[in-house]
Amino acid sequence: MFYDVLKVLVTGIITSIITILITNKVQRKGLKKETKREFVRKVYGYRYQLGSDRKEQSTEWEINFLLGQVPIMFSDNKSVLSAYRKLINERTDENLYVFLLELCRDADVSIDTAEWDKETVIRYIRVI
Repeated sequence: MFYDVLKVLVTGIITSIITILITNKVQRKGLKKETKREFVRKVYGYRYQLGSDRKEQSTEWEINFLLGQVPIMFSDNKSVLSAYRKLINERTDENLYVFLLELCRDADVSIDTAEWDKETVIRYIRVI
């Protein structure tokens, strides 16, 4: 009888620990995905400041702050890092377009870009 109670207790403890570990892993993965998606939304929102013919804005520091996080947030994605380096080295509309595409194609972000065309993505709204 004592061994039966001990088996039940040990099984319950082990099951609880396994459940906690699995739940923790799933929550971390979900948080990572949501953080990356929010980051991509912010970068996409500031895309008008990154094109080749854009003038410096008073909020330029914000996009620089975001871009500074790319090597950390996407350290596991070589294509994003490559596109990031190209954009940093040469600020062109083509490099910006490729960078935005690679951000969206990241496994954790997975935004469908099949319908995207360069002109629509790069175009920005002029407010007078």
